[in-house]
Amino acid sequence: MNKPASLSKEELDKQYFVRGLVPEWDSKLSEFSNLSSQKRKERKVFENIPYGDDKRQVLDIIMPKKLISGGSPVLLFFHGGYWRMMDKNQFSFIANAGDPSGAITVIPNYRLLPLNNFDEINQDSKNALEWVFNNIQLYGGDPNKVIVCGHSAGAQLAAQAVASCGRKVSSFVGISGIYDLAPIKNTFLNDIGFLNDRLIEKYSLKTANTSYLTSAVFSYGEHESDEFKRQSKEQNSNWIKSGLNTKSIEIKNSNHATIVEQLNNPKTTMQSIITKMLK
Repeated sequence: MNKPASLSKEELDKQYFVRGLVPEWDSKLSEFSNLSSQKRKERKVFENIPYGDDKRQVLDIIMPKKLISGGSPVLLFFHGGYWRMMDKNQFSFIANAGDPSGAITVIPNYRLLPLNNFDEINQDSKNALEWVFNNIQLYGGDPNKVIVCGHSAGAQLAAQAVASCGRKVSSFVGISGIYDLAPIKNTFLNDIGFLNDRLIEKYSLKTANTSYLTSAVFSYGEHESDEFKRQSKEQNSNWIKSGLNTKSIEIKNSNHATIVEQLNNPKTTMQSIITKMLK
């Protein structure tokens, strides 16, 4: 596996061009939207609750069939989209991952590039997590049992939120995450110039450390690019060096889309990881 510094821009572009890596990407997103629409019909949902003043600073709370006495565990999920696309409504189906544990699922939106800068987007993830800590009891949730999860760029936001919030979360689950921003600066993703050296240092994988954590899993798909695999492995190693209880797991027969799809199926590895964290 080549280090990103040794790769040309063209090679890095291939590593991070998800549609090139996953030809069925758009059809999978359509499936996610359909699954999510059905989930919102099945469950009681509190939609578009503000955690800030911007129209994107809202979150959905998807309730379990039955709340757990004394407070249900909480699954907070940040969607991906390279900080510039996608919406919480596409990922309501993530609540299926919390169903076996009677968990409340919270899915926020956040402001997007290029209308907003990277600092603002990361602040949104922190604010969404703080909102959960301060308000989830009103919905029957236990603020002492919050599991923070994110996919792709959403995993970067989730990790930074956990590191900066100043309060303890039960667990962290990163799914095919991006944590090292240095190679992103040299890809097509930065053609709009949203990343610079200051931001790369401020939000580096080394700054996403936290003592406010019980356990963590960094998962990635068997059929991901080498860079996505490296990202999870290196962030995992960084947290281990900090004394955290964390591990990196390769999910067999999965890619950047189907690894998320596993959260819709109780018989999958990703589902079992979430269930274990929510116990």
